[in-house]
Amino acid sequence: MKSLITDQLCILKEKINYIDDRIFIDFPEDYYYKRIKTLSRTSGYYFIPQDLRRNIEYIKFRHSQITASIYQRFMLGYFIQEAYDYLNTNKTYPEEVLAFYHRHFEWVLQNLIIKNLESINYYNYDNDLFLKDLGICSLRIFPVRAQVIELLGVSRRFILDHGWKQCFYSSYFHLAKMKGNSPFYHVHLDIRWVHDFNQAGWHESFQILAKMLIKNPEIKGVFGSSWFYDPQLEKISPGLLFLRKIPELGGAKVFKWAATKMDIENAIYKSERRKRLYDEGEYLPTSYIFIWPRKDLIRWADHCS
Repeated sequence: MKSLITDQLCILKEKINYIDDRIFIDFPEDYYYKRIKTLSRTSGYYFIPQDLRRNIEYIKFRHSQITASIYQRFMLGYFIQEAYDYLNTNKTYPEEVLAFYHRHFEWVLQNLIIKNLESINYYNYDNDLFLKDLGICSLRIFPVRAQVIELLGVSRRFILDHGWKQCFYSSYFHLAKMKGNSPFYHVHLDIRWVHDFNQAGWHESFQILAKMLIKNPEIKGVFGSSWFYDPQLEKISPGLLFLRKIPELGGAKVFKWAATKMDIENAIYKSERRKRLYDEGEYLPTSYIFIWPRKDLIRWADHCS
């Protein structure tokens, strides 16, 4: 694998130097690497320093989108190369997480040399999938089945924004169970591994996250927010019920979060029934947040094993 990385990096660097041998002088790979690696652990995988954004925009302006794409591909490979040695010696991750890292690295490497318009446009900071790749390859986030997980704090919006009843119960939960707002593991869906997006994969994901919590005692628990944690789905889309019920039955609490345009678009995108009910005014897709405190999640995982 390391020889494959080295070969691909050489090919990509030769391409860039052929275009302009000053690109790596003006924008050295070590600088890009250090800027990403020194970001706050809880800054979010989507956060990119403004100077890196400006550098990529300059490459696009001075040369082309294709050149910027090749540079970004090179940096993904560079991050993977550095990650391999770290993962082989670090004890922070259970074996399952290491396996998912390697699975994703292989996927990224297979796509670095592809020449088509879709791949050229893929390597942009406005593409969420590319940001996930960058987060995984730089070890800022980690993959587990169909999820990617970052470190983040839980916003207090779930306490303050939805009436006195939720405020009362969420305040008690915050004080008695959460033990603070940060850091938590924040779960996101990665649609590229949708074949793992099922009840068995969801169950296993949280068992692996329990192992991560044991290895990282400073992490206070796990949370996620999405339209598919909405209690309305018990009647509308019962096949998705496991997404909320697995955490809930293990001690997680679910609170109302928001009803945004993105939630609506995502909820009705692949379901004629949800779209029809939305169009008829019978269903308003609403995002809910689940919060699973570390002790409850670890206890659940012990009971399942």
